[in-house]
Amino acid sequence: MQNHVVCLKWGNKYSAQYVNRLYAMVKRNLTFAFQFHCMTEDAQDINPEINILPLETSDLTGWWYKLHIFKKDFYGLEGQLLFIDLDMVIIKNLDEFFTYTPEKFCI
Repeated sequence: MQNHVVCLKWGNKYSAQYVNRLYAMVKRNLTFAFQFHCMTEDAQDINPEINILPLETSDLTGWWYKLHIFKKDFYGLEGQLLFIDLDMVIIKNLDEFFTYTPEKFCI
């Protein structure tokens, strides 16, 4: 099963540096293989190791774009998905987010 970590960067409140730092924190604190994705309309200066998910045109704007993660076929990603806001600071191991096995859905 694939593990995915997703963040959202839109507008100019947070720079690409926030995305890159979050990726580095996840990389240091997750022992499982994972793919890191960033939903954004502006991929400039984002680390090339990060997969860019272009923001879809919809009635949603701003942080409401987060609701797209609940779509049945979210960018075709399969497996476990962890969404993390750009203003989070990760100080401990994240493995439990990927080993927790709920019946169907966990939020």
